[in-house]
Formats: sequence, structure tokens, C-alpha cells
Amino acid sequence: MALNSEIVTDEKIILKLQQNASDPNSSVWVSASAGSGKTKVLTDRVLRLLLSGALPNRILCLTFTKAAAAEMSTRIAERLAGWSLATDYELKVDLNYLSGRSVETQDVAWARRLFATVLDSPGGLQVQTIHGFCQSILRRFPLEAGLPPQFDVLDERTAKDRMRNARDTVISLSKNNQFSGIANSLTEISERASESTVSELIDDLLSERSKLQSTVRSVGGITPLCQIMRKELGLNEHDTRTDLIRQAVPDSIEVKAQLHTVAQALALGSSTDIKKSIKIRKWLEQKEPTIESYNEYISAFLTKKGKVLERLATQSVIKTNSSVFEILNSEAQRLKSLQEKLKSLDLAKRTEALIKLSYSVLTSYDETKRINSSIDYDDLIFQTYELLEQPGIAPWVLFKLDGGIDHLLIDEAQDTNPEQWKIIEKLTDEFFSGLGESQVHSEALRTVFAVGDVKQSIFSFQRADPQSFLDMSSKLGERIIASSRKWQGIKLDMSFRSTSAILDVVDSVFNFKKENGATGLGVLEERENGNFIPIQHQAHRKGQEGRVELWPLELSLRSEQPTTWVLPLEQKEYDEPSKRLAQKIAMKINGWLTEGELLKSKGRPIRPGDIMILVRTRGIFVYQLVRALKEQEIDVAGVDRMTLTDQLPIMDLVALGQFLLLPDDDLNLAVVLKGPLIGLTEEELLDLCWERKEVNLWNELSKRALNDDRYSMAYEFLNTWLRRADFTPPYELYSQLLCLGGRKKITERLGLEANDPLDEFLTQAIEFERANIPSLQGFLHWLASADFEVKRDLETGQANQVRILTVHSSKGLQAPIVFLPDTMSTPNKTPNVFWKEIGNNVSIPLWSPNQEADNLTTSLLREEAIDKRDREYRRLLYVAMTRAEDRLYISGWGTHRKKSDFSWYEMIDSGLSPLAEKYCDKLIFSSLQTEPPDDKSEPEASISSYGSVPQWATSNFMGKIDNGAVIQPSTISGGSVDQVPLRLTYSKELKKGKFIHYLLEWLPQVGKGYRESQGKKYLAEPRHYLNEGEQEEYLRSALKVLSEKSFEDIFNKEAIVEAPISGNIVEDGITYKVSGRIDRLLINNHEITIVDLKTNKVVPKKISQVPTGYKKQLAIYYKLVKQIYPDHEIKCMLLWVEKPIVMPFSSREMDSIKIFN
Repeated sequence: MALNSEIVTDEKIILKLQQNASDPNSSVWVSASAGSGKTKVLTDRVLRLLLSGALPNRILCLTFTKAAAAEMSTRIAERLAGWSLATDYELKVDLNYLSGRSVETQDVAWARRLFATVLDSPGGLQVQTIHGFCQSILRRFPLEAGLPPQFDVLDERTAKDRMRNARDTVISLSKNNQFSGIANSLTEISERASESTVSELIDDLLSERSKLQSTVRSVGGITPLCQIMRKELGLNEHDTRTDLIRQAVPDSIEVKAQLHTVAQALALGSSTDIKKSIKIRKWLEQKEPTIESYNEYISAFLTKKGKVLERLATQSVIKTNSSVFEILNSEAQRLKSLQEKLKSLDLAKRTEALIKLSYSVLTSYDETKRINSSIDYDDLIFQTYELLEQPGIAPWVLFKLDGGIDHLLIDEAQDTNPEQWKIIEKLTDEFFSGLGESQVHSEALRTVFAVGDVKQSIFSFQRADPQSFLDMSSKLGERIIASSRKWQGIKLDMSFRSTSAILDVVDSVFNFKKENGATGLGVLEERENGNFIPIQHQAHRKGQEGRVELWPLELSLRSEQPTTWVLPLEQKEYDEPSKRLAQKIAMKINGWLTEGELLKSKGRPIRPGDIMILVRTRGIFVYQLVRALKEQEIDVAGVDRMTLTDQLPIMDLVALGQFLLLPDDDLNLAVVLKGPLIGLTEEELLDLCWERKEVNLWNELSKRALNDDRYSMAYEFLNTWLRRADFTPPYELYSQLLCLGGRKKITERLGLEANDPLDEFLTQAIEFERANIPSLQGFLHWLASADFEVKRDLETGQANQVRILTVHSSKGLQAPIVFLPDTMSTPNKTPNVFWKEIGNNVSIPLWSPNQEADNLTTSLLREEAIDKRDREYRRLLYVAMTRAEDRLYISGWGTHRKKSDFSWYEMIDSGLSPLAEKYCDKLIFSSLQTEPPDDKSEPEASISSYGSVPQWATSNFMGKIDNGAVIQPSTISGGSVDQVPLRLTYSKELKKGKFIHYLLEWLPQVGKGYRESQGKKYLAEPRHYLNEGEQEEYLRSALKVLSEKSFEDIFNKEAIVEAPISGNIVEDGITYKVSGRIDRLLINNHEITIVDLKTNKVVPKKISQVPTGYKKQLAIYYKLVKQIYPDHEIKCMLLWVEKPIVMPFSSREMDSIKIFN
């Protein structure tokens, strides 16, 4: 059933549509454009189902990701919790807004009880991914599904690893003739593909393994499948290349005579005609045709691409004998058909070999899973579908699952793949089957709700198909209407995310018409007559500033080529357009942050967390961009995914591991010595290696270590870990290495961002040991054998860092400012394996590596695949553009070649040009801020805003402490520090002290040249609410302290900062429990220094004028530390920040101080 296509122009209408979509009495299919509030509609639907009396455990909500499921569960729980605490008036208003109908007293009472009802419900509300739901079914019914009761679900990495092992096993056994027929298949494939391509081919075919297994099962095996494939290609079962070539020899005497006549006529023509005459005679006179003679013969009629030659004979020959052309053309057409058949035969042989090899790999993989009682994520879907497909089993299974399902909700329906749709069909079979009007009221109300957007279907690599979304909508609509149930198709086009400027450009880009078709092909909805329905988004955020900029392309510059060859003694940077663009973007962002440019819709300056940069693929540009941002000292979260083994810290750990396995590898040892774990300089490494006496570098290092301190530490370090390597599991070995200074050394050289890959490396070591024998060699091989990607959580800008993501990863996210720099690259890949549907649940795979190998069938399939690919490319642009809330910046890089008409850049240029104005080579389209900010950031609420504060919170608690309570040193400062738990005023002195303490804690870890800039950046953060004078004063005080050369030892990186300490102090026979934090603690071999920072404006001139409370506080630290280090000399000092000066206290004075009197 078609969705409504009316344009929403009024907020009341959109509210009514949202209320209709959440109607618990109707089944609804919602098409929701980007930013139109689909999550809200889905949440509202669940709430109204609960309000209508639906049991929580009979509502099933299927989401695309675990994060989406968690978000929805949280939203529902928060809303229900809010209802339980709201006033009657507030609750009535909310319920009226939710449903659009009047609210009765009993509705309010029921809404209040829902929170507890959901919590008490057996199984609770089911909000799951479809994989999670399938797993729950299989856990409950393993025997019915043919699975072991305690099966494990393999993660993606382990599944890939086992599939690779299965492939290697099959190939290895085939060489020993232990797999009958597979050796021939492998030979057939190897003649046409490299080793890496073979792996890709197997992966491509098995990515549709449900189709392959279903087809093999339907036709009765591999051999029948190959027979059906040959029949579909117009071949006989036993056709060979020799058989087909024999068919090229005319079996008709008449045809042979005609060709002889033609050969004679050609012999009287030009040199080209004479050569062709010789080829024809030679072919007709041979006894047994060969492949070589056949190829020579067809060259007289066809081009290398299989097309008929434009000139089969010269005009002089044709004029002499008018029948020559007809005979030649007839033979050319016959040979062309035969060539097509030969292509089909070659296609069949290739595909047969690939099917046999891949199916053997799949069989081996399945056997490995069976032995280990495990299944993978694809099995969750396949096994569940097979379970539900068993006659009469689905209703029983669903009934046993907490009594069945009455309401099914599907999120991101456009991303659901065909197999998942089959499960959904099975779940809803009983909803509407056989229900007539008379039965409607006797049965429990059962509904289906789906929300999605074809325009955002971008996951074809996960086999999502936008056409399935439309087909399922029609199919369900027809079934529901036939069963006399309510059915609605609703379309939501009002965006609550983007400003009108962004949306106007999006509409213009995809509605733009070209001579060769609409730019929005794949995005626009297509009518039956072939015309397209224009998209027209409506902006809810009216009057908010918006801006779209199209920057000129960064193109390659002409570089001077050296006239003569010169020695490559200097490293020269090549001009890279992508690098220039990265620097341009970084400078733009830095300008905003430095100048404090306002984000007017939020009423505050732009922050790094407001910015998202989207790319099509993770290439070299991403790393250039990260580097450019860091050079501008802009906080950046890095990339959303990274290949673990490509990260520098992991390379260092792997190199060390390889040394521990093979110390004699000189090159690898040199890498370890130069790396951060040891850190030899280039000069030291050269001195060690050059003209060494020992052939082996490790032996040379061991000898040098005896007499040279530069190498003794390196040798001792490596020798220590070498002794541990043989008996220490990988995780324990590397975790000890990192804990005992390794992590610190790596992060000091590579930065704190090295922590992410280091943590993931340890996680993978644990994962390896969980499923394998823990050996260092096995772990390193396991790690290197597959490209393992680490996914990083960049879903929000809460870390206040610039985010760099692929468009696919940005799905469901948004940001006030979005950059699209990767707009010139276009897709050029097509599948290696095509699938032809022939009905009766049978699909045949066809492997055609390129266009030259295509026959007519694969040529059509290739065109269809290219069309689908290009449509998704446009949908990807729609998703990218609609991530922007306020500003969108488009740019690109490339060579001097003309930009592609198909590229994102050209598409945006075409759509933006009619709207925008040109300014300094940029196209700019904007909307002004005419309304107050719609998302103004408010300062943190004061304590008093939460009502009256209890008396105990503002009263002095000293003297009221029960015996044995823990005392903090700062609470006994002789009245100089407030002794109140919660003060309603915040003194400037404490505020200043807090920030200076933090700066002096953190800035010593920063390089001297960066301290001022980093300090400014920290203090300028809006969350601190510091004016410019306060920022300057606090930073000046901190830098003044750090610049004192006499304080260098106090502020070295080895000092322990904010050291927590607690213990018992006995005074006058009474034991006092004390707990506090020492500002800075320096521990050497025989000496300990305690430093307490004071930020008072008035600094005592001598020790005798120091407040008693400060002395007591220092004495507490002294006595606690002395208990831990009784044999160390302990020095105590107060550092007055305002001067700055240090006042030392002797041990005798500390011992003599009475603390609690």
C-alpha cells in the first residue's frame, strides 16, 4: 500500500501524524526522513501500547544495533519513571500530547503504575536486535533447532578466523588428494585468479551462503546445481571446449562451398583480403580443429571483444561478387553465437570450480562449529528461520516465549535483509491469517509497526535491500486489510534536526534534473509511470542560522621535473592535494576556536565536539587530517575504526614479541632498540651495528653491555623479558610489560591516543587465550593472520573532540557542523559473483571476473549491480548531508582531470548553484538567525534552585564527629578553612585555588612549549564560567611557579600527584583515623619530599607566621608517610604560589606538633 505523499506544512499536522503512527489499535508503516523523529515515534508507540493494556512481555521491538536497543529502553524507562513522579496536571498534559485525546482519571492512575508494572513483568519489555531475539529463541529451543543445548555464539573475529582455517585445511588436503575433485577445482580457479583473489572469491560466494545452502538443499546437491546452471546458460551437461570448437567447422557441404567461393574472391582483393582468404582456406582444409586454428579463423570475422568486424571485405571484392558480404556476415553471426556459447562454457567451468571449492570450505567450517558446539551470527538467522518454518512449530515456539507476541515493532526497517524479513514474516503469519470481520473482536488485538527510510538504505554489504522494504510494506498492508484490521501508511518529512538552509540544499541536490536522468535516482520515490516524486523537507527549526559552503577543489599543482638525475640525499615533500585540504580544514576549525566564533543556534562559541568530519572510506586522507588537527592543537578523537596491526604502538609490541621468539633477527632487533621501549638514538644504533665484531646483533649487544652503560640497560631489559617469554602466557607477558613502565614509555613518545590500541591489544590477547593454547608464537600469528579492525565509540561529542567517521558509521548521529571533504571519489567495484534467481527457491551463482568474461546473462546482471551500486552511492550522500544541524562544508581533492558528473561534488554543485551566491571562489547559501537560540546552553543550576537546604548541610560539624570517624587534614586547619559540608557561597579564593591546583597537577606533564596554549584552552572551556581576567590570572600564577628553575625537582614527571593517603595517628592515647591527599609526593631511594601547595594572596614572611592549621595539616601527611617509610628521610614544605617561594619544615618540628589539641 502506498504511503501518503502529502507535504507536511504545519506542526499540528505533523503532531497528528505522529499520534496516528503511535495509535495502538492500528498496524502502521512509517517512512521517516532524516531527523524526523523516528525514535520518538517508536517510543511513543510502545508507551501507548502499554497504556492500552498490552502486556510488556508480549511486545517485541527489533532494532538494528545494540546501541539503538539500549537507547530506546532508556528512553522508555525514563519516561515511565517521570510519569510515576509527575503531578496530576503534568501527567495529563503529557498523556494528552502523546495520544491527542482527552485523559481520564483512571488513565493517570494506570500511567503511574506502568513503571512498576514493566519492572515486575516476567521477561520485561523486549527491546532487542534481531540477532539477540534469534539467540533467545534458539537458547530456549536448541534441540528443536538441531543445536547442542550449551552452544556458543562466535564473535565476528573468531568466525573469520575459523573460516580461514577451514579454507586452508581444504586447500592443504586437496593437494594430497584427500578431497576428491577439489584439486581440479583449485587448479581451474588458480589459472584465473591470484592467491588473495581466491580468498576473496570464496568470501564473496559464502557471504550469500544462505542462498547457496538453500539452493543445494532444494536441488539435491552440488552436481544437480551445476547441471541446472549449464542448462540456464544454454549448454549441455557434457559440453567441452573441444566439442564447441568442432561446431565452428561447417557441417553443411553447401556452406563449405560458399566459404570456398568467398576465399577465392578474397584472394583477388587487397592484402588484407588475401590474409583473410588464407585463414578461411586453412580452416576449411584442416583435418582436426584446434584452439589455435579456431582463434586464427574467428579473427577473420570478429574483433577481440567478440563483435563483428565493421569491414568484412573491401568494396572491390564485394562489387565483384555481391554474395560475398552476405556469406561473410552470416558466418560472422554464427561464430559470434558460438563465441557467446564458449564464454558461457568458460563461465560454467569457473563457477563449478568455485562452487565445489567454496562448498567444501563451508562444509569444513560447519563441521568445526559442530565439534566446538558453536554457531555464528549468520547461523542465528538461518537456524531460527528453519525452526519457525517447521510445520506447526512457530505458534508453539512463540507461545512458549512468555505466552507469545501480540505487537511487533521494527526499527530501521530499510536495513533489514531478506533472511531477516523471512523471520518477521513467520512471526506475523498468525497475526492476520484467516481472520475475518467476525473474528476481529474475539481475538486479542495484534499489530505490526515498522519505521524506516528507503533514502537511508546504505548497508548493501550486509545484504540490506531497499526494494524488500517496499515489497514488505505492500505485502503486509494487503494481508492486514484483507483481515479487516486497521492499516496506515504514514510519511514524515519534517526535520527536527537541520536548519532550513541545509534542507533546502538537500532538496535541490536530489530534485535536480539532468539530461541523462535525475540526480536523485535511488533517493527519490519512483512512480509506476517512471516519473519521480520530488522530496521536500520541512524545517521545524525555523529562524535558526544555517549555512552551506562549497569550497573550490584542491587540485594537483604542476611540479618541476629535474632535468638530470640527482642523488636522493634530501627528503622532499610531494604536493598532495589531500594534505592541503586537510590543513585547510584544520586552519578553519582553529580559527573558529581561537576567535570564539558563535554557534548562534546554541548561543555559545563553537566547541571541538560540535564538529564532525565524514569520509566515504578510511584512506590516507584521514591520517593527514588527524595530523593537521593535532598540529593546530585541536582536540580530535581520531578515526572511528582502526586496523590494530597498523598502529605504531602495536607494531612495537609485535616487534618485541618477534624478538623474544627469534633473537637472531637483526633487523627486527634494530626496530626494538630504536622503539620507545628502549629508545636508542640513531647514533647509538649506528655505533652498535656499524663494523661490529659479532655477526649477530644480539651477541654484539650482550658484549657491549659489559662496558658501555648505553647498552647495558637495553640488554638487561631484553634479557629479562627473554627469560620470561618461554613460560608466561601472552596476556600476562604483555600486561606485565605495560604495567612495569612500558605503557608510560609508549605514551610519552606516541601520545595518550596510544592507550586505545594498547588496551585493545590486551583484550585480543585475552580473547586468543580463551579459544587457543596460550603461546606467544600462536598469538602473534593469530593477530597477523587477519586484518582486525577496532571500533571506537565516537557516537557523541561529549568528549568535546572533533570526530572523524565514515558516512556508514555516522548513521543515526548528528552534529552542528559537518565537513564533507571526500566528494570526488566514485564507486568502481562490481561483485565478483552474480546471482541469478530462477524460481522455486533456487538461485545460481555465476563467477565473471570482468566485462570481457561476461556472457549475455552476466552482462545484464553486471548492469543491474552497477545500477544498484550507483543508487546506494547517492543515498550515501543523502545520509551524509542530513547529519548536519546548522552548517555544512563541502570540499574535495583530485587531479587536473575533469571532475566526474557522477561525483558528490558535481551533484552538490549542480543543486547548490541555483540557490547560492559566489564569494571568494566559494558557493555560499545561508539563512539568518531571526529567532532566539533553540538549544541555548544554560549554566549549571545553583544548589539553591533545588529548594531549601537541610540545616545540617550548612552547620559546622567539627566537634560532632563520633569516635572513630575519619578526619580530613583540611578540617583541622584552625578555622582557616570552612568546616561546613555544603556552602551556599563559593569564594573567589577557593575557586582560584581549585584551578591553580589542577593546572599545577596537569601542566608539568605537558611540554614546556605547549603549556601556555594548553592552559589557555582548558581555562577557556565554557563549562568553567571564567571571565578573561580570571583565566589570565590563574594561568599566569601557574606558569610563574613552573618557570622557577629551583622548583624543577618538585614538578618533575616522576612526582606522584594528588596522592591519596589514609591511616591511624595515635595522640595522647587516642587513635584518630585520618584520610587526605598530598598535593605532590616525591619518592627517591632514601628520601621523600612532601609538598603542600597554598594559593593564599597573603604570604607569611617567615615560618613562625604560618597558620597553625597549615602546619598541622602538613604534620598529618608527615606522620602517615613516616609509618609507610620508617627508614627514609622525610622532608616537608609549603609552596606559596603567589610569590612563589618554598618554606621547608624540619623533621624535628613535624614530630613536635600536637595535631588534635
